[in-house]
Amino acid sequence: MKYSKQTIILIWILIQTAYVNAQHDSFIYTPNKVLIFEAKYDSCGNHTKNYIVLRILPEKTGKEYFITYDYYSDLPDYNHLDSLSSIDSSGFIETTTVLETSKYLFLHPPRVQYNQLTQYFPFSEVNFPIKVDKRYKRGFLSINDPKCNCLFWIKYKMFNFYTQYKYKNKLIDVVRIYGDGKNKTGFYSVLHLFSKEYGFVKMKYSIGDSITLELNLINVIDKNEIQK
Repeated sequence: MKYSKQTIILIWILIQTAYVNAQHDSFIYTPNKVLIFEAKYDSCGNHTKNYIVLRILPEKTGKEYFITYDYYSDLPDYNHLDSLSSIDSSGFIETTTVLETSKYLFLHPPRVQYNQLTQYFPFSEVNFPIKVDKRYKRGFLSINDPKCNCLFWIKYKMFNFYTQYKYKNKLIDVVRIYGDGKNKTGFYSVLHLFSKEYGFVKMKYSIGDSITLELNLINVIDKNEIQK
């Protein structure tokens, strides 16, 4: 059976479209979305809790959208999240980016507070289509790092698998992404839980048993849906 050139091209386009959709069905970190995290920080037994609001802005740099992390000492009023002036007097704004394509998601974590702890760990990232039971490595290198006034190098052994997580009183399917490594400054471990619907619902960073930062997603507000 012979096909015309136009038919072959149409079939190729349909196959490519199906492949892209299989890679990443729908984008998560889209402009005008707001994600609220509860942040628990434990430094040598000194426990603190605050809230971090992630806003995705419509402005871009290349393929990356600008995002802001806003820090609150108390749970913010969801009805006033449009206004940056709603941040309390102890809060401040951090600006960075998120990259999301049909093949890849890369989210810069909040880095300003908590002694810039999260910079020493692999960033929140996912490849599409997601492949679980996969082992891979990630590394961090800092020259003359203030943490030790030395060359700081650590290699993480990463592993992921499917599991479930309780979000808003319901169990959701997530990918558990875990990694650990050590160097002369200690043992480091990172945990990311990723949902295809909500994005990263948990991000946990630990140095030994002395320092831990845990971010848990507690709400997502899509201002595009509100405006419809």
